[in-house]
Amino acid sequence: EFDSRNFHKLEEKLVEEILLLAEKDILALNPSESREERIYLKLDYKFEEYLLRGTENLLLKEEIRECISRRKISLFYQPIVDIFEENTYGVELLARVIGRNGVPVPAGQFIEFVKEENLTLEFDLTVLNTILQNLDTLKKISQRLFINLFPDSLSDKEVIELIIALLEEMKRRNMELVLELTEHTVITNKDILEKLEKGNLTLAFDDFGSGYTNFKTVAMLAHKKRASILKVDGELVREILNSEVQERVVRSVTEFGKVLNLTLVFENISSEKLLEKIREIVKSKGLERAYGQGFYFATPQPAVVQAFEH
Repeated sequence: EFDSRNFHKLEEKLVEEILLLAEKDILALNPSESREERIYLKLDYKFEEYLLRGTENLLLKEEIRECISRRKISLFYQPIVDIFEENTYGVELLARVIGRNGVPVPAGQFIEFVKEENLTLEFDLTVLNTILQNLDTLKKISQRLFINLFPDSLSDKEVIELIIALLEEMKRRNMELVLELTEHTVITNKDILEKLEKGNLTLAFDDFGSGYTNFKTVAMLAHKKRASILKVDGELVREILNSEVQERVVRSVTEFGKVLNLTLVFENISSEKLLEKIREIVKSKGLERAYGQGFYFATPQPAVVQAFEH
């Protein structure tokens, strides 16, 4: 049972975590009550649940923070596959944190925490260092590696130096690095990216079709050879079997990619039926080649595992 007198005796961080959990749930309560009244009402009948969840969240956050500080980030990979021949075009590297229980922390969970705690730069530096130190292992998986970085990291000198070092080492091994970015990030960091492209960096427009995608901006950047790959947003792809509107959007994006001579990668392909639909769309646009990614082809697999150390 919730007792406000004992509640404030709890560790400050745990109190903050419990209040945060309660605050996320208050929208389900009577909006006419004050925020404080709603939180305490929520605590009154869900306190034990919040206490358990809050404690688990704190432990998890500590694990994530420790893994980043010790540079113990694991790399998983998911293949990007030719949708017709089903051979591997490249792999996307996915950074993961392995918890005390030996299980990877869900990506959305730790990425949200990394953002909240302003650990994005430290996280990206760790990821880049991990890739650099394990290139020989990664080359056995694929010679073409797709990676994601937080947009703000591209303004950091150390990150740029690491990418340059990575490009040099990959060139020696006849490997290719593909950096996935939104068109906004490409525009914002165009001078830096121009410098990196001279070092043989390939750019891919990521999550195309999501949010406020700017077709005009992408067309301009593609015309200037700023990027050569277009990844079609997984949320769009996933819905084309259920929504005629979404299907039309994907058809338009496919035509757009063809006109700009961009290599197309369709994300989030989860079933044979969905794959067949994508194949039909691609063929209808006169394209002989396109690529796919998703659980239908393969779930993310471990490449470099660095477990949490007690």
